This record gives sequence, structure tokens and C-alpha cells, in this order.
Amino acid sequence: MSERHAGRVCTLKLRSIVLLPLSALAWRPGAAQRPPTTSHPALALIHAIVIDGTDQAPRTDMTVVLDGGRITLIAPSAQTQPPHAARVVDATGKFVIPGLWDMHVHLSQWPPTALPLLVANGVTGVRDMGSPLTAVAAWRRAIESGTTTGPRIVAAGAILDGPGHLSPERIAISSAAEGRHAVDSLADAGADFIKVYEYLPRDAFLAIAAEAHARKLDVVGHVPRSVGAAAAAAAGQRSVEHLSGVPLSCPFSMRMAAHTPGMSGFMPPCGDDRARADVFSRFKASGTWVTPTLVAYRGAARATDGSALGAGAEPRMRYVTAELRRHWDEQIAKWPKLVPSGYRRGLAEMYTRVARAAHAAGVSMLAGSDLGNTLVFAGSGLHDELELLVGAGLSPLEALQSATSGPARFLGIADSIGTIVTGKTADLVVLDADPLADIRNTRRIFAVVRNGTLLDRAALDRMMSNAAVGTVDR
Repeated sequence: MSERHAGRVCTLKLRSIVLLPLSALAWRPGAAQRPPTTSHPALALIHAIVIDGTDQAPRTDMTVVLDGGRITLIAPSAQTQPPHAARVVDATGKFVIPGLWDMHVHLSQWPPTALPLLVANGVTGVRDMGSPLTAVAAWRRAIESGTTTGPRIVAAGAILDGPGHLSPERIAISSAAEGRHAVDSLADAGADFIKVYEYLPRDAFLAIAAEAHARKLDVVGHVPRSVGAAAAAAAGQRSVEHLSGVPLSCPFSMRMAAHTPGMSGFMPPCGDDRARADVFSRFKASGTWVTPTLVAYRGAARATDGSALGAGAEPRMRYVTAELRRHWDEQIAKWPKLVPSGYRRGLAEMYTRVARAAHAAGVSMLAGSDLGNTLVFAGSGLHDELELLVGAGLSPLEALQSATSGPARFLGIADSIGTIVTGKTADLVVLDADPLADIRNTRRIFAVVRNGTLLDRAALDRMMSNAAVGTVDR
């Protein structure tokens, strides 16, 4: 959704892309089967209630054993003896869920404290939607080496957009040939997928989609206005962010806003229920997922009231640096001159209804916060999104799956992450209360297990405290 990132990187020009390859040690989907290494002793969570991320009912009084960064045993506690020398954690009355994934973040828009903040909030994996690959490589190296605590990261690198939209995080594409060249450059640099944006010419988008397919990379992002949602799905766009390109039942005020000078870039396409149903039918048929990022729409609506950005109204502002606050203020400053009163609130409500319709139509969903946008906070923003998805009609289990097993299936690594199954990577969250009874209970974190290492509540509190004062947890 964001029109720009914090200006920390040099401008990218298509004919002079210089991107360093990612570290060979970096965790990536293609390397998901490599067993993680760890020097920590085995860990046994005993008497736990396991919500494994599948459709299976919760299993009570279970022991989950983790060793070598993997789940090695899941069995009834009454029939199981924890391994000798294992660290034993009594999880009586606790709920164990798979590690959460935030499937839409912009890490370069936050200070480095975003990395431990994400993990402290149970987010063990993220899909970065537009940060320099050199920065991604550095974050991965720091996390792999233990210099900092952070999530697993898959990343697009630079966003591909249309002519006139060159910026620190974008490559401006004018033709099919430039589109193919950009895909090849990003693929060679180690991008995990290709992100497209709204102003790509049609021939460039189709060339990008074809070249990405040839390089075995998914195309994700906004729907180019020159293409439309149905055609983008048919061309192989794997996920649509923010429900971009989906026709809205625009009220009179929004239709009039389309004629306001400068507003065309903010207006979604208007349509009726039949047009929207057709788009969702095509999404379902083509296997196109959506990432609604409802929390980002809500953040824009909340920013209408300037007091929402105060520490008194929003305690999480203690994690927001002066630089990030300036970035948010710049985002907010664009709106009052261009957008009629109440537009942002109406848009947030409308996209909630559209998300409800997408879910009812059977479209697969991913939970993503759009971290980097106004009043979207690292880690906790994903919990906001899960709550909003339930408000849009998903069951608590479906919302939970949109951040666990759904991302694993989408990324093609369901045999490694996303559910609690023997042999999978040991990324888990231990909760004090049942998230299936109330999705807000995903916030009630007792401990996080990251690659087999237990971070108890005291450790998580230290990480959050360090982030509040602008230092990275060590």
C-alpha cells in the first residue's frame, strides 16, 4: 500500500542494477529441507494443548519434544518420558500453535528493532514486499549468526512499477524487454519472488509474468491498472495484496472523489456485486491468494484523528523512532488535501466487506499487516490483522491458518513449516489461552520457540524493552 519506503538506500535504475547475491547460509524456501543447526539441548513441552494448524481438533495433555531445531516427538504425556537431559517446560493449561508468519511487511521502513519485536510477538517468519536484497542478506546473516533475534525472511527485493515511478525501492519498467531484464536481474540476485505494482504497462506485466514463470518465481503484489484483476490472475499472479484491483461498490462520495484532482491514484475500481463475484471466481480457479491487510486500512482511518498517534492513546508508539514517525507524518500529509472527509474510514469498512465476500467465495487468504504503514506495528500488527479477519467472517481457526499452514502452502514449504508435525522445523508459539475460543488470545504469549530455542516470557519482555529504547536484542 505504501507509496515509498524510508530513504535509506540508493535509487535503483534498470540499466545499472547492482545487487549482491544472498548469503549461502540464508534460510530460503529452496533450502527449507536443510536441517537447522543448534547447540541447545532438547526441549520438552509437557501437558500441553496442541493446536497443530490443520483442521484436526486440539489435542490435550500432549508432550512435544524438540531437538536439533526439529519437532522430534508429539505424544500423550501419560505415555511419554521426556528425553534425558532435555529442558522440561510444564505447559499445563497452555496452547501450542505453529509459529506465525506475517505475509506482508516492509522491514526497511522500520528500525532494526523490528526483527526482535516480530519474534517477541510470535512472528517467526515474514514475507518482505520491497526491501533492498543487500539489506535482506545482512538481516539474514545477523539472524543466522545469533547477532540478533529475528524471523525467517523471504523477500522480493525491488518492486517493479511503471514509468515515472522510480524511487528508492522501485524499478521503473517501460517495456516488455525491460520487464524481462528486471526479473532476470532480481532472480540472479536471489529474490524469492517478484513483486509488481499498479502502474506497469500491460505488455511489461505480461512479459514479467512469463519470465518469472520461466525462472520459477511467483509474481505477487498489486494488480496493474492496465491489466485488471481477472487478467492478472489468468497470467499467473499468485497473490493480490490489499485486495487491489477488486471492484468495490463505490458510494457516491467515492465516485465523486475520483474526479478530484490528484485522486486517481488513490481510487480503487468501482463495480457491482456481479463483477466482484466474477473476479473471486477467477481467483479461486487460478489459485490466486489474497492478502487483505485490513489493519493497514484501519491504520489510515485511525490517522484521521491525530491523537491516535500519541503515546497516551497508543502505547505501542514507544517502539516508533523519530525517523519512522516522520515517515508516517509524510504519509498522512498526502491525504487531507486529496481525500474527502470520511473517505479513509469508509474505505476501511468497505474492504472489510470485500474480504468477507472473498472468504465466502472460497478465495484463499494470507494474513499480512503491511508493516511500515501508519499505525501498523511490528509483530503486534499481525495480531491486529487476525482479529480483523475474524471480524470479516473467518473463523478463529481459519484466521490462525492464514498465518501458519496457509503461508507454508503458499510458499511451497508445507513439508517444513506451518503445522506441528514430527520432522518439521521447531518454530512454535505457546499461549496462555485458547485462540480458537477468542482469536485475541494469540496476543497472550507464554513463550516462543524459534528454531528449537525457547524464549520464555522474561526473555520476550527483555526483547520488547530493548526495542522500546531503540536497541536490538542480542
